[in-house]
Amino acid sequence: MQKKELESLRKEIDTVDTIILSALAKRAKLSKVIGKYKLEKGMRALDKTRKTQLIKSRIAMAKAMKISTKLANEIFSRIHKNSVAIQKNIKL
Repeated sequence: MQKKELESLRKEIDTVDTIILSALAKRAKLSKVIGKYKLEKGMRALDKTRKTQLIKSRIAMAKAMKISTKLANEIFSRIHKNSVAIQKNIKL
């Protein structure tokens, strides 16, 4: 591999990382909207059933894409934890 090829691949990774961060920002905004809804309806921020479904679903997707299921579990558990924290901080 040439140095130019390496740099080109690194630029692609930088682009993918930007997409990931943009998606996380959008997810956080959606979590705020959901948090407001839950607060208005007197619902708890943490929905254990939803969490279980979400994690299982994302692990299945990772497996189908040949991505580490352990990594998917770690990432989406952390993302879900962050979403719950966002929702708990919502004030009307």
